[in-house]
Amino acid sequence: MTLPKKMTEFFARYLLERGIVDETVLEQARAEQSHSETLLGELACSREYLRPEDAERIFETQKSSDKPFGEIAVELELLTTVQLDDLLFLQDVRTCHLGEALLAMGAIDDKQFEAALEAFAAEQERSRKSVDSALADHPQQSLLRGIIKALETASSRFMKERVKVLGVCMLESLDDFELQFSFFLRSGDGRSTVCTVLLDNAFAVEIAGHLSGQYDGSCREACLAQCLRFMEIVERYFVESMARQGAEPVQHSVDAALLADRPGLAVPVLSVIMGTPGWPMKLAVVVHEE
Repeated sequence: MTLPKKMTEFFARYLLERGIVDETVLEQARAEQSHSETLLGELACSREYLRPEDAERIFETQKSSDKPFGEIAVELELLTTVQLDDLLFLQDVRTCHLGEALLAMGAIDDKQFEAALEAFAAEQERSRKSVDSALADHPQQSLLRGIIKALETASSRFMKERVKVLGVCMLESLDDFELQFSFFLRSGDGRSTVCTVLLDNAFAVEIAGHLSGQYDGSCREACLAQCLRFMEIVERYFVESMARQGAEPVQHSVDAALLADRPGLAVPVLSVIMGTPGWPMKLAVVVHEE
């Protein structure tokens, strides 16, 4: 059994949480990976797809963006999608993967590694089924799946942790929530939809701290402003997800507000628990047409 490259860090956190490896061993394996991995810009220059000054331009752009090197290069029309696919394949072939590093170090044996991979895959499947069950009869399930996946992806990217959906159920109260973010979407046929996400205080403070590097949770307005930056990234992932389904909105935006009061739940609201088993974070999500 093999693991997609994008899931490697999630699998690493799984091994750590289950006590299969410790932090020291995991860092050693990551170091082995980093020694073997060639940067995409270096590969592009070695294959003469890019000039060094083009690669430097992409690196500079990347400093103010959450987008990967290859995506920026294609957007700037410095690489074609065919060239990018070639580079990603070459990079993957040359890289020592996490499992290979752990096996080479003797941290785990083949049997342990295969068993851990199978258990990890089974856990991912249980999580998916939990979401499927909660959304099965919801009239806006496609949009809800999109926003939940976008939140999961953005959280994992920013926190550099294995953040995933742990459970989804119907919400009974808004008492734990302080910040509200509304995604406004207008489709080609003129329909307008609003997807609202509420963050509980612990989740909001964690996001603000990762973005600012020093947020202490004392100012709700400052927290709101930092979390809006995060939600703008979520919006991009959300819209990309809709585009893959052939439903990309012709207009979209995201607004932020402090939740001044606690209105009653006039429409069904989902409670989404994300994070790790030992560190859950709560969100509330609702979709409705204007």
